[in-house]
Amino acid sequence: MNFFRKIEKNITNTMPIGFWMGIWILILWSILELALGIIPSIVFEYSIKSKEILAYVELIVKFIIEIITLKIIIKIYSKNKDISEDYYEESRNIIKKPIDKKYFIFIALIVLSYIHIMDGTISHFIDILPAPEFIEEAFEEAYKFPVAFSLSASIIAPIIEEILCRGILFNGLLKKYGSKKAVIFSALLFAIMHLNLQQGINAFFLGIIFALIYLKTGSIYLCIFGHLVNNTVVSIQSFTGVYDFIFRFGIITNSIISIIIGLISGVLAYAIFKKYTDIEENQILGFNNVKLH
Repeated sequence: MNFFRKIEKNITNTMPIGFWMGIWILILWSILELALGIIPSIVFEYSIKSKEILAYVELIVKFIIEIITLKIIIKIYSKNKDISEDYYEESRNIIKKPIDKKYFIFIALIVLSYIHIMDGTISHFIDILPAPEFIEEAFEEAYKFPVAFSLSASIIAPIIEEILCRGILFNGLLKKYGSKKAVIFSALLFAIMHLNLQQGINAFFLGIIFALIYLKTGSIYLCIFGHLVNNTVVSIQSFTGVYDFIFRFGIITNSIISIIIGLISGVLAYAIFKKYTDIEENQILGFNNVKLH
């Protein structure tokens, strides 16, 4: 946990980052990850005969390499003492709050609401779009080793992608452009990072949600949790029969069921949010009304 506390502290020191610099950071990220992974990949390919064991070893090594890459990126783009403090005024828009368990429930419901409303509406049009060959190959490989893929998608990807996209990029964009443009640009960079239109459209909308979570709470942990919920649900949809059982009707009926589930999740999220903010306001008012003797 100390490592992640240091990460969360260091990403707030990111220097101002423009959109095109953000593109370069994504390219640099890919180059570093590829360069650091070449030798281990060759060694494991020839030394490990079991494909299943190889999948798990590569998973662990990939995570270590991505952590090292993150630390390099943070080091390169951390705050420069020669830059004026005026650049960092916008970073004060991030509201740091103590993490309460109600935040996790609220975020889980918001993400579930988004997933199911998307599944009942826009996803029908996104699914028509052709998927690149490398994406199809990745999913074919995923079905061979579903546990390894699920661990990568549900745990490793949320940690790495949130530190990179919301932590480094969003913090830097916020100091350069202000909150509104930073939210949009960071979501766009998150979409570009996926290198295909199908996932990119979904990533853009999720990127907006996660950027707003970070802006309003100041916690990268909550962004990671929201990302984890989204990817876990996607893994459940892909590798279990739960959703096949629930959505076993025609397209229209399935869409209506999905939208209803999404709306119920959204209403519950709003109820929790409203109750929690009302409690906070009452506590503040109660404190302000205390008379000092």
